[in-house]
Amino acid sequence: VRRLPNGAYEGHIHAGLSANNQVSHISITLTEDAKKKASDNLQFNPDELLDYVKRALDAKALLNSSADKIRNILEIQVKDVRMRSTFTAVMWGVMAGPDIITADIILKNPANKEIDRFEVSATYLKGGIISMGRIGWLYQNFAEETVKELMIPKNSNANIAIPPTIDGNSASPVSSNPSTSSVPSQTSNTVQRLRELNALY
Repeated sequence: VRRLPNGAYEGHIHAGLSANNQVSHISITLTEDAKKKASDNLQFNPDELLDYVKRALDAKALLNSSADKIRNILEIQVKDVRMRSTFTAVMWGVMAGPDIITADIILKNPANKEIDRFEVSATYLKGGIISMGRIGWLYQNFAEETVKELMIPKNSNANIAIPPTIDGNSASPVSSNPSTSSVPSQTSNTVQRLRELNALY
């Protein structure tokens, strides 16, 4: 997973998806470049990839399409894809290069405002007979990495994850501002020591 520079949104804290903060709709699109590559990689099936992500979300109770309230929207924008043919993967293995799926994951709030964006890339390099199930593994890995990242609370201003506390709530990010530190400065310690020495003489 790689966070993009525009993955931070000022004034907004992304709470992370949960059973109380779900997605109601998920879609998948391909960039123009990805469409060209997909035409040369016929084993890639975007609908099948979408199904894997839906199942991964549903397994964590993060997907809810009921109309009782408006929920978040998730978009998968595929940017790069490469799938070896079965013959190539079995016969040439790692020498033929890896299978790759790379996409931007875009999360929007109920008001259709983008609140999070990050990149997920899944690769598979093994060859031989073991590579026969590689496409399913690739889809599964992509889905798991996507859901795992979506569930992590983030302070979007700092573009960092907010670690959960023991009770499961999100802790506040640690300030990096030296002025807020509770540790006395070295200067103050030096001055105090000089005063003590002067009192001895």
